[in-house]
Amino acid sequence: MLQNNSPIMLNTKGVLSLTSPFGKVLSSHPYDQTLILGHSTRTPKSYILDLKSSYLGPHKLKLTILTESGRTLIESEKTIFFAPIRLIIFFILALLTFALAIATVKS
Repeated sequence: MLQNNSPIMLNTKGVLSLTSPFGKVLSSHPYDQTLILGHSTRTPKSYILDLKSSYLGPHKLKLTILTESGRTLIESEKTIFFAPIRLIIFFILALLTFALAIATVKS
Protein backbone atom coordinates (compact mmCIF):
# COMPACT_ATOMS: atom_id res chain seq x y z
CA MET A 1 0.00 0.00 0.00
CA LEU A 2 1.30 3.44 -0.89
CA GLN A 3 0.74 6.00 1.84
CA ASN A 4 1.24 9.75 1.59
CA ASN A 5 1.54 11.32 5.06
CA SER A 6 2.37 14.79 3.77
CA PRO A 7 -0.22 17.45 2.87
CA ILE A 8 1.25 17.62 -0.66
CA MET A 9 -0.17 15.52 -3.49
CA LEU A 10 2.34 13.14 -5.15
CA ASN A 11 2.43 11.96 -8.74
CA THR A 12 4.22 8.61 -8.74
CA LYS A 13 5.55 6.21 -11.35
CA GLY A 14 7.53 3.04 -11.04
CA VAL A 15 8.96 -0.19 -12.39
CA LEU A 16 8.28 -3.82 -11.53
CA SER A 17 11.14 -6.11 -12.56
CA LEU A 18 11.94 -9.82 -12.35
CA THR A 19 15.63 -10.77 -12.08
CA SER A 20 17.12 -14.24 -12.58
CA PRO A 21 19.47 -15.89 -10.05
CA PHE A 22 22.37 -14.81 -12.30
CA GLY A 23 21.41 -11.11 -12.23
CA LYS A 24 19.80 -10.88 -15.69
CA VAL A 25 16.56 -8.84 -15.85
CA LEU A 26 14.00 -11.26 -17.33
CA SER A 27 11.07 -8.87 -17.52
CA SER A 28 10.37 -5.29 -16.59
CA HIS A 29 6.96 -3.62 -16.52
CA PRO A 30 6.29 0.08 -16.03
CA TYR A 31 4.07 0.84 -13.07
CA ASP A 32 1.22 3.14 -14.10
CA GLN A 33 1.40 6.73 -12.96
CA THR A 34 -0.69 7.24 -9.87
CA LEU A 35 -1.77 10.42 -8.15
CA ILE A 36 -1.74 10.12 -4.35
CA LEU A 37 -3.53 12.94 -2.57
CA GLY A 38 -2.16 14.36 0.66
CA HIS A 39 -2.89 12.29 3.79
CA SER A 40 -4.25 9.35 1.76
CA THR A 41 -3.32 5.85 0.64
CA ARG A 42 -3.40 3.93 -2.65
CA THR A 43 -3.30 0.20 -3.28
CA PRO A 44 -1.02 -0.76 -6.19
CA LYS A 45 -2.58 -2.62 -9.12
CA SER A 46 -1.97 -6.32 -9.59
CA TYR A 47 0.29 -7.44 -12.39
CA ILE A 48 0.45 -10.76 -14.20
CA LEU A 49 4.02 -11.56 -15.17
CA ASP A 50 4.75 -13.64 -18.26
CA LEU A 51 6.57 -16.59 -16.70
CA LYS A 52 8.30 -19.29 -18.71
CA SER A 53 8.75 -22.91 -17.74
CA SER A 54 12.52 -22.44 -17.92
CA TYR A 55 12.45 -20.17 -14.86
CA LEU A 56 13.75 -22.32 -12.02
CA GLY A 57 15.13 -21.40 -8.64
CA PRO A 58 15.26 -18.19 -6.62
CA HIS A 59 14.36 -15.02 -8.53
CA LYS A 60 14.11 -11.44 -7.30
CA LEU A 61 10.96 -9.40 -7.77
CA LYS A 62 11.64 -5.69 -7.33
CA LEU A 63 9.16 -2.81 -7.19
CA THR A 64 10.52 0.72 -7.36
CA ILE A 65 8.18 3.69 -6.89
CA LEU A 66 9.49 7.12 -7.89
CA THR A 67 8.16 10.65 -7.86
CA GLU A 68 7.68 12.39 -11.18
CA SER A 69 11.03 14.15 -10.64
CA GLY A 70 12.81 10.78 -10.18
CA ARG A 71 13.24 10.68 -6.39
CA THR A 72 12.86 7.14 -5.01
CA LEU A 73 9.92 6.81 -2.60
CA ILE A 74 9.80 3.02 -2.17
CA GLU A 75 12.14 0.27 -3.25
CA SER A 76 10.95 -3.19 -2.26
CA GLU A 77 12.64 -6.44 -3.24
CA LYS A 78 11.39 -9.97 -2.52
CA THR A 79 12.97 -13.31 -3.37
CA ILE A 80 10.59 -15.87 -4.83
CA PHE A 81 11.35 -19.48 -5.76
CA PHE A 82 10.08 -21.02 -8.99
CA ALA A 83 9.63 -24.77 -9.22
CA PRO A 84 7.80 -25.93 -12.35
CA ILE A 85 5.00 -28.30 -11.32
CA ARG A 86 5.17 -30.31 -14.56
CA LEU A 87 8.87 -30.99 -14.03
CA ILE A 88 8.29 -32.08 -10.43
CA ILE A 89 5.46 -34.43 -11.49
CA PHE A 90 7.65 -35.87 -14.27
CA PHE A 91 10.50 -36.62 -11.82
CA ILE A 92 8.12 -38.21 -9.29
CA LEU A 93 6.59 -40.43 -11.99
CA ALA A 94 10.06 -41.36 -13.30
CA LEU A 95 11.22 -42.21 -9.79
CA LEU A 96 8.13 -44.35 -9.13
CA THR A 97 8.55 -46.15 -12.47
CA PHE A 98 12.22 -46.82 -11.72
CA ALA A 99 11.41 -48.10 -8.22
CA LEU A 100 8.66 -50.35 -9.61
CA ALA A 101 11.03 -51.73 -12.27
CA ILE A 102 13.68 -52.54 -9.66
CA ALA A 103 11.08 -54.20 -7.39
CA THR A 104 9.82 -56.32 -10.31
CA VAL A 105 13.34 -57.44 -11.28
CA LYS A 106 14.20 -58.46 -7.67
CA SER A 107 11.08 -60.62 -7.30
